[in-house]
Amino acid sequence: AQLYCRTGSVYEQEYLGGGVSHLLEHLLHGSATPTRSEAESREILNALGGNTNAYTSMDVTCYYINSGREHLEQAVNLLADWITHPAFPQDAFDREWAVVQRELERDLDDANRQMFYLMLETMYREHPARYPIIGHQPIVQTLTKEDIVGYYHRTYVPDNMLLCLVGDIDLDETIAVACREFAGFARRRMPTITLPIEPEMVTPRRAEKRMKVNAAMLQLCWPTIPLTHPDLYALDLLSYVLT
Repeated sequence: AQLYCRTGSVYEQEYLGGGVSHLLEHLLHGSATPTRSEAESREILNALGGNTNAYTSMDVTCYYINSGREHLEQAVNLLADWITHPAFPQDAFDREWAVVQRELERDLDDANRQMFYLMLETMYREHPARYPIIGHQPIVQTLTKEDIVGYYHRTYVPDNMLLCLVGDIDLDETIAVACREFAGFARRRMPTITLPIEPEMVTPRRAEKRMKVNAAMLQLCWPTIPLTHPDLYALDLLSYVLT
């Protein structure tokens, strides 16, 4: 059972560079709701096998639970409850805000992660893909619970989400479960977000960063073609051959 929301680091508008989608993911996965506490959610998840997690990318946030077919309804119920009825207690916000700070601090010593960030900043000049998904720490530290709750109400709406249920399941029964669990998820208007067009790269670019690590790392990158271009598969194969 997977629940996707079309929100990620490139869609954060006034919060660009703040990692608001990632922090919200931390708050929603396993969150307290009016019907159960975080501890009660953990107990149910353990009974389902405990195979659950969430992640945030540039353009999507995903929450998932993997379990046996007999637990389908409980899995969908948990996902629906977390996403449609979050309580946002202050202590949970303070805890997860601190967890993200520790993640940011660990990133500072991660040479691979720092190289990836440097590549994005160098490759993109206008497009928000230049910002790290987790955000920049000085901006993340300005986020308040009110910012997170406001962003949640803006983006976590039915027209911006996808529920994906896969496995040894009965289709009619599965649709009935999904409709029942999300019956109260009221539609709201989703704001239109227009991403800037990245200017064409016309000259080589180079960036360098020095760190106190026992490694020397080099990365070469090129702007490539759109996903619908007929040369996509040939170039994908070529990248494997060359590396």
